[in-house]
Amino acid sequence: MAKFGSLIQSEKPVLLCFYDSENAEQVESLKDKLKKVAAAPNVDSRVIKIDAQSNQKLVQALKINHLPSFMVYKNEKLLWQEAGNLSVESLIEVLQKNA
Repeated sequence: MAKFGSLIQSEKPVLLCFYDSENAEQVESLKDKLKKVAAAPNVDSRVIKIDAQSNQKLVQALKINHLPSFMVYKNEKLLWQEAGNLSVESLIEVLQKNA
């Protein structure tokens, strides 16, 4: 949990993506999607993938019930959260709104 705290200590938005590493299709889809989000112009943020299987205590502490699940933190505060298959454009828009 201490490492999680250091991940969300940022002046710029941090997009966290919790995913199911046992779902190969989901892993591949998210890999491409998150690369596009991270490379988007006019988006100054960090994008971090977190394997839900390897981080079950964190998933339980954050009350994540569905995968994939996305969260945006800034200065250690949760600003936005949503689960499901979101588009690249939707994720970029959320990051821009929370810049």
